[in-house]
Amino acid sequence: ALIICFSEAERELQSKLLNLPLDKFLFWPTPYTQDQDAPAPTDGGFALALGQSNRDYGTLLRAVEGTDIPLTVVAGDESALGGVTPGPNVTVKYNTGHHETMALIASARFHIIPLHNAGFSSGQTGLLRAQFSEKACIVSDTPGVRDYVKDGGTALLVPPSDVEALRIALLRLWGDKTLRTQLGKSAKSYAESEFGLSGFAARCVALAHRTR
Repeated sequence: ALIICFSEAERELQSKLLNLPLDKFLFWPTPYTQDQDAPAPTDGGFALALGQSNRDYGTLLRAVEGTDIPLTVVAGDESALGGVTPGPNVTVKYNTGHHETMALIASARFHIIPLHNAGFSSGQTGLLRAQFSEKACIVSDTPGVRDYVKDGGTALLVPPSDVEALRIALLRLWGDKTLRTQLGKSAKSYAESEFGLSGFAARCVALAHRTR
């Protein structure tokens, strides 16, 4: 009866690709629930970029060059770095285990989700994991995640592939504890209400009534 998409942009793209009416496609936000064993959030004195799908770590590595921001990147393999050699302030890890990943998420000062500009969904899971841990985020302003953030309210959005804009956002967030706290608290509240299990259950009930 309906085709589920994880972003509004994908509704339009899939409608055109499949030559079907737009109202056959439904935006259904990616749901998330935090692990019960998730560590309490702390400030470990480093910024974190984590994930594999559609990540633009090359732009991030260029943006952090020449700064004193300690950055940890967790990627699938070396190809994700886009051919850029990490600077001395960058630690790169590959395929970390569950417990190490959860510890990194909880102890990062803030998160960066750098994405290539693509019409398909990417970055939502990493974003939600950070938000549920009450962490401020810098996110590339791409169609796949635009439905999951409020610029300046729950995250800082920067243009994709823009090294200078990303560097400015990194330096701003690194040095502004008040902003980090505000963004983190707002992000957690927003994510829990919009993308938690209670919201997912409500959408399921509404969808069942709509399609029966």
